[in-house]
Amino acid sequence: MSYEKIEFSCNYMETLHSDDDVIISRFKLLHTGRNINQCDILSESIPKSISSFYNKAIIYKLNNEYFPKDSSDVVEHSRDMYDTTMNIAGHIVESGGFELKTEEDGKEYLYMIGVIHKLYQPVLTNIIKNRNGNMKVSIEIKPLVAYRDADGVLVIQKFKLLGVCLLGEGIQEGIKGSKMQVLKYSSEEYNDKYLNFSKESFIMNS
Repeated sequence: MSYEKIEFSCNYMETLHSDDDVIISRFKLLHTGRNINQCDILSESIPKSISSFYNKAIIYKLNNEYFPKDSSDVVEHSRDMYDTTMNIAGHIVESGGFELKTEEDGKEYLYMIGVIHKLYQPVLTNIIKNRNGNMKVSIEIKPLVAYRDADGVLVIQKFKLLGVCLLGEGIQEGIKGSKMQVLKYSSEEYNDKYLNFSKESFIMNS
């Protein structure tokens, strides 16, 4: 059985700090278990699928494509899986690894590290600043191994990440508690400080 891509909207991204060059971002991307999209992502699907997350694009689309400098927000990701008009803000970093953390609601949440290239995203950077660093994000996945249970819920055993999308303020979230936390790093200090950050400041699983 084949499945088309599925979008999971998350709550927000939270900016801790940034500079003029790059943004190192800590993403809270998804939780295991059932969500309002009537999908159930099994805990065991994460290690089977995590390799597909690395180096995937962080994408967005401005709400004024004709006059980008006048954009006040970003919009929802495209519903067309073949749409190639989204802008690329950055990518999920392979060397950042991942963390699965069980939180108060009993669900496991997936954390990963991403980079946004601020230097080449002045309009997006201004939007993030105007939103005090808080933006919703969404992941787009393609189920590879899945089945529907007796309630019609799609139980996902293995999947592929297609991308991570920044969402507009008014987009309804589908997965609660997800966010993006941004740390300050300059482009000159990127390699050394990022590697130290990934080893010391963020608990990773490999």
